[in-house]
Amino acid sequence: MVVGPRMLQSFAGSWAFLDKDTESVEARFRYQLKATPAWMWLEWLMRWYFSWETRRRLHALKRYLESTADDHVN
Repeated sequence: MVVGPRMLQSFAGSWAFLDKDTESVEARFRYQLKATPAWMWLEWLMRWYFSWETRRRLHALKRYLESTADDHVN
């Protein structure tokens, strides 16, 4: 994100994918965010919401990938 919401001073993320075996991959997502001084008092809520929303989206992605896995097996 080059320009984000005004309430964020900084935002960073990294993704790591680790092969567990021939049929599965472990995905690790790490994010860091820092609120601007004017929003610092709400930073805990921003972190909680971002964590909750990310987890919700990743669970949806996992369900989708598992439901379509049989379509892509040779």
